Amino acid sequence: MIVALIDSGIDLYQPAIVSQVWNKSSEKPDGIDNDGNGLIDDIYGWDFVRNSNDLQDRTSHGTQMANLIIKSNPHAKLMVLKVFDYKTIEPFRIAKAIDYATDNGAQIINLSLTSSNSNLEITSAIQRALNKGIKVVAAAGNNGSEKPLFPSSLTGVISVVAVDENGNIKKWSNGDKGKVNETVKVNIDNLFTYTLGGKIKPASGTSSAAAVYSGILSGQF
Repeated sequence: MIVALIDSGIDLYQPAIVSQVWNKSSEKPDGIDNDGNGLIDDIYGWDFVRNSNDLQDRTSHGTQMANLIIKSNPHAKLMVLKVFDYKTIEPFRIAKAIDYATDNGAQIINLSLTSSNSNLEITSAIQRALNKGIKVVAAAGNNGSEKPLFPSSLTGVISVVAVDENGNIKKWSNGDKGKVNETVKVNIDNLFTYTLGGKIKPASGTSSAAAVYSGILSGQF
């Protein structure tokens, strides 16, 4: 099961993550664009920020999400698509990453990111993924609103809400208003993940909840 992790990359120095990274059979590490898609040596994914195959995480966010996906399903394969690091997240990069995932066999797309503004490019890319039967999982948001933020607010996208061990929505988590039938609730109490450098820290936010659910969902196929 291939999960497209659209995030900040992964820590290439953590063997537990690297061993679970997807491998593109149509590409070889030879400095040549073997499959003619315009990307050279995109064997494990692509960095849409620097337009390269360097997938090293520099913020820790993607590393944490990767660990949560693998923790939820040790058999999941991660297609690593890097769309941000220290710079502002540009919507067009997210849209390109979604299209890449759609064109290269991902069954699940994990979007542990949110925005208060909708975006046509991202919306169109997500629709293309949904039309191919790909499951799109997105964080509901962390501003305590009753409604999920974009893109989890889109029809067809699985919106993930964070709850406590009793099933109560966290005060800071966005809710499921308008998305009741397309929302899942994930308990993140006592949940831990690894950061850059292998340090352990508590998982937090609906980003973490979305990553956990992407892992769970990948194990159901």
